[in-house]
Amino acid sequence: MKRQTDEQNDDSVYFRSERVFYQADLDGRDAGWYIAMRGGYSYGPFPDRDVAVTIAEGLIKRLKDKASSDLWELSQKEA
Repeated sequence: MKRQTDEQNDDSVYFRSERVFYQADLDGRDAGWYIAMRGGYSYGPFPDRDVAVTIAEGLIKRLKDKASSDLWELSQKEA
C-alpha cells in the first residue's frame, strides 16, 4: 500500500492540515495557531493560520533536507 507521500516528488512538502489548530486558554492567554508535533507536543502560538502553515512547511522541508544530507554522508562513508 502506498502512502500519500510516495507519489510526490522529492521537492514537495507534505503535511496534514489537521496538524494546524487554534487554541486558547479559558482566560484567553496563549491564544493563537499551533502546529501539532509527534509525541504530543505543540509548537506556537502563531498570529494566524497562514503563518503556522508556512512555519510547518519550512520545518518539514528542513527535516527532509537534513535526512537527505545524513543519508548522503552515510553513503559516502560506506563507499
